[in-house]
Amino acid sequence: MKGKFQGVMRSSIFFSSVLLLAACGGGGGDGPKVSNAAVGGLWQGQVTISGQGEYDLMGVIAEDGRGYFLQEDGVMYWGTVRSSGNKITSTMTGAGIYDLPLWDGSSSGTGSLEGTIQARASIAASSAFTTALGARTTATISVSYAVLYDDDSSLALIAGNYADFVGIYSGVLNISSNGDLFLQDPDSGCVMNGRFAIINPAFNAYDVQLSYASCTGTYADFNGVTFSGLAVYDKDWEELYLFTHGTVGGAPYAMLYDFYRP
Repeated sequence: MKGKFQGVMRSSIFFSSVLLLAACGGGGGDGPKVSNAAVGGLWQGQVTISGQGEYDLMGVIAEDGRGYFLQEDGVMYWGTVRSSGNKITSTMTGAGIYDLPLWDGSSSGTGSLEGTIQARASIAASSAFTTALGARTTATISVSYAVLYDDDSSLALIAGNYADFVGIYSGVLNISSNGDLFLQDPDSGCVMNGRFAIINPAFNAYDVQLSYASCTGTYADFNGVTFSGLAVYDKDWEELYLFTHGTVGGAPYAMLYDFYRP
């Protein structure tokens, strides 16, 4: 499946919606126990939003329950999904990546999701989302499992130097063998420090946190901000995708990073 995830990234560059698992025990009463479906995976498909149309949708849900989805128009959603049998429910926050405004000019919004899941296969769900300015939309979501998630995760695998594919940062991202990350951007002055960590070595999702300091000019608001989220590594293309969020100026802020080995 060479380039499976990377190919869709190239055709969309942006992803969508958010799901996240907090899977817990099963069943109740006197009947047989029911195992809650695992929702971990890389997911790709479409979301159809009322009054707006259909968008490509991709995202990652880790085995620890966190998840991020990115819509084709640049809106990222993150939240928590709980499963009961094959039923899932979620609450979510959404914001445009890189401070892009939502369709009504809002900086962010909140929503909920419910649907069904076939573990490691597909998700079908409906969602409702309300922006900070009060605009409300409903949507239907259909995504399928991407086998790139079955790749093992390893700090040794992702260690090395990377360039920014999007072109926001001209500095080099260095990841050490223990997962520490460092980047200094000569244009903005920003210094980024943080770390990658393994969530489950059997699956391709990494925990990531990074903090900003020494930023100047239009980037000064990033000083002291920490972004946290999930990362996915495409070993065939030697490329890292980071789905993260933080708080900038008191508001939710979504960041997508795309780093590649030059």
